[in-house]
Amino acid sequence: MKLTDVGTVIATRELKLSSGKPVTVLIGKPERFPDSPDYCCPYQILGLGFERVKRAGGVDAVQAMEFAHKMIGADLYTSKEYRAGELHWAAGRKGDLGFPLADSIADLGPKHLDDCDALSPLGVPASELEPGGNYFIVTHMPNGLPWPNVESLVYLGENVTGEDPGKLLFQDIGSYCELGPYPNNASGNIYLVATERDTLPPNLFELKGVIDQLNRYAARQARAAAKKNR
Repeated sequence: MKLTDVGTVIATRELKLSSGKPVTVLIGKPERFPDSPDYCCPYQILGLGFERVKRAGGVDAVQAMEFAHKMIGADLYTSKEYRAGELHWAAGRKGDLGFPLADSIADLGPKHLDDCDALSPLGVPASELEPGGNYFIVTHMPNGLPWPNVESLVYLGENVTGEDPGKLLFQDIGSYCELGPYPNNASGNIYLVATERDTLPPNLFELKGVIDQLNRYAARQARAAAKKNR
């Protein structure tokens, strides 16, 4: 089930870029999954370019909202705008945007703004994208899972339809292999991600970047295990 909007908005937060441009976080009303007793809580971040509606799942509405807050925190604190010191919340201090982070990625948050390793540049520059190349979106999970979610995508190119100048388009690798590249075969279940050159998601990586992210998770696990065994 892919969401196109957050539905009934129950909460918002207004952030701001240094340029004065607003960034809005929308949180939707938690609803039951269609085929499960569990709940999902949708959310959307407007103003950072990558505006896909996402959702967090939980055993009840409260847990779904809790996990949504952590996923929002991961999206905001890993954004290139935050990492450049350009994203702010009027009520926050020292880089605080008011959203929590999962323990596994706590070092990405405001308490570690001076950590050069944690704040090193993320993602693939648009200039290095190659049509037909395989790229990955790495999403940090909020519910204590030891590893992130990794989506595999194929970069199709810029303005592939001839009707969207400046738009960069990615297709999920499953439909790419089964049906071929969009729009040559637009039938079937195809998942597309569209963005622009200056608003690429900061969690878009080549294979080497994914391996680096997984190695960071492994290092955090090792540190946590060492502390536990002391």
